[in-house]
Amino acid sequence: MRQYQREERSLIATRVKSSHTELEDILQTMENDQLAPKSHVDQLKNELAKHYQSKDFLKCNSMGEILRKSLSLVSR
Repeated sequence: MRQYQREERSLIATRVKSSHTELEDILQTMENDQLAPKSHVDQLKNELAKHYQSKDFLKCNSMGEILRKSLSLVSR
């Protein structure tokens, strides 16, 4: 299972790097739009902060910001 997770993260990281311009446009749009109720954003950022043991997620104010932070962790 861990090997599968590593492989999937590697594939995601490769896609992020190869599609940087397109992804940046999408993330900027997502950060400026309200895609979900604030309660859902708060729930997701709290759960991801706990899962990744990273308080950086708690600073996020939109689904776009959460996705950007998550992709940055995967791309490392």
